[in-house]
Amino acid sequence: METPPLSYGSVLSLTIHRFKQVLPTLLIGAIIFGILTGWAQHALNQSDVMQQLIGATERGDAVVLEEVLDSIESGEDLEVLALAGAGKTFGLSLLFIVLLSLLANLYYFQTALGQDGSVGAVVQRSLTKLLPFVLLSIAVGIVSFAWIPFFGLLIALALMPKLLFSAMILLQEHTGVIDSIKQSWKRTNGYWLPIFGYTLLTAVVVIIILGIALALFSTMFGTGMVSTMASSIISQLLQAFMVIFVVIMGTLIFARPKG
Repeated sequence: METPPLSYGSVLSLTIHRFKQVLPTLLIGAIIFGILTGWAQHALNQSDVMQQLIGATERGDAVVLEEVLDSIESGEDLEVLALAGAGKTFGLSLLFIVLLSLLANLYYFQTALGQDGSVGAVVQRSLTKLLPFVLLSIAVGIVSFAWIPFFGLLIALALMPKLLFSAMILLQEHTGVIDSIKQSWKRTNGYWLPIFGYTLLTAVVVIIILGIALALFSTMFGTGMVSTMASSIISQLLQAFMVIFVVIMGTLIFARPKG
């Protein structure tokens, strides 16, 4: 069968087709990861209030300081205890969200790449690749974003298109972490501009859709747990769509090597 053209319309059309094919499996993952992420985000938002109190105290905010001193003098140190635990809660919630995001990405990649789209098969494949996938994510993150404190975001943006297909290669071809990065760098020669442009355009559309969903859920359910959970599930589905988009684009690019 003739390879489809590497146009944005072709990549988007094939992505939508594949997304529909595996939607039941994606939906199960989106609900599970969405609920867990929404719960963690809710905890993070709660601790963020405490972080604001900590920041006000560090700045010498007279009102906050007076409240804390009054609680100490009266023996009611609940505020102090809450402030002490806020940083720990914030850090744990953030770490939990990062780990969930990695696991969700792995699940969506395996769904996009696998012939068998059943949940059991996807989970089984994901478990066998969990450790190398996490290590690869850390390695790509270091290579891409370690430059930011020194040269700004431009270096990271320049590198990311070259490394975008590392996870796809790792999971599909069973290569090692370093070799996956090298292969992604090599096989994207001559394709930096379409990779960057297609990905950026799709990301902008996804962000707009997510923004509309957030506004809608906020209007319907307010800013409570229900709204957070619903928004998180939609966010997971959009994340899955982006993963499939990357897989489809990588497949078309790898079929046209430029050396």
